[in-house]
Amino acid sequence: MGEIEVKLVRLCINHGPTTNYDANFNCVECGEHTKEEVISGDMAITTQGGIMAESPAVPARKKRMCTQFGKEIAEDARNCPYCGVSLIGGTVNEGTATGVAAAGGIIGINGLGHLIQGELVKGFILLFGGIILITGIVISIFMAIDLMDDVYTFLAVILGVIYVALFVFQVIDANASARRHNLSYESHRLS
Repeated sequence: MGEIEVKLVRLCINHGPTTNYDANFNCVECGEHTKEEVISGDMAITTQGGIMAESPAVPARKKRMCTQFGKEIAEDARNCPYCGVSLIGGTVNEGTATGVAAAGGIIGINGLGHLIQGELVKGFILLFGGIILITGIVISIFMAIDLMDDVYTFLAVILGVIYVALFVFQVIDANASARRHNLSYESHRLS
């Protein structure tokens, strides 16, 4: 692998990298003041026998930026230090998150769509909320059958409606969370 050539040069706003400047660092060709810059890659120039020649092209180092705050992030960062977005794991398939949330909810295991995305707190809250509701529904049904009391039947119906609402919420939210994560992750891509 070749070495990256880096040069300290003077830059003229009209002529780019130049070695043709006077004692006051003004470009001899146009008189503009030149600035000292460190450059590499396509713009690095070397002098070979008094003739300026461009060095071989060197690919620029990719940077990860937080577009929300417009700041550079370290290459090895696991989370954005400015907005907190997770930078590991890549994007989440929205269809998979929604499908897992729906399939889990149908069999009484809510929150799986959030758990596979790494949203552990929300996933476990949905999971335990669903378990509590299902337990309440089962107990209410058995009490209604055992005691022949309409209050327990009504309670089972109310808990069932709440469970269905929780099921629908967690499926929709799993999809929305995946979409939010993907948008945030994409806004932190290497450029």
